[in-house]
Amino acid sequence: MPDIEKYRGFVNHFDLTDEQKVELIHIGWMMAESFVDRAVGGDPVQLALHERDGKRALASSPMIEFTRAADGTFAISDVNTEREET
Repeated sequence: MPDIEKYRGFVNHFDLTDEQKVELIHIGWMMAESFVDRAVGGDPVQLALHERDGKRALASSPMIEFTRAADGTFAISDVNTEREET
C-alpha cells in the first residue's frame, strides 16, 4: 500500500474530503500496480490465460518500449519481442 503522506500533495488541490483523497491515492496506486503487472506478465488474467493455453507466462509476454522525443513528449510502442527465460 502507498505511503499516504508521500502522495498527499498530489491530491490536496482537489475539493475532496480527506477520506476521498486517501481513496484516490489508493486507486492511483492500484492502477499503477496493474500497469506494472501487465507489463511484466504478472497480471492474474494473463497468468490464468497462459496456464490455460499451456504457455510460459514470461516468455510470451509482450514488451513495451517508452521513448522520449526532443520536444519532451513520450511515445509508447509494442515491441512484441519474445523474451527467453534463463
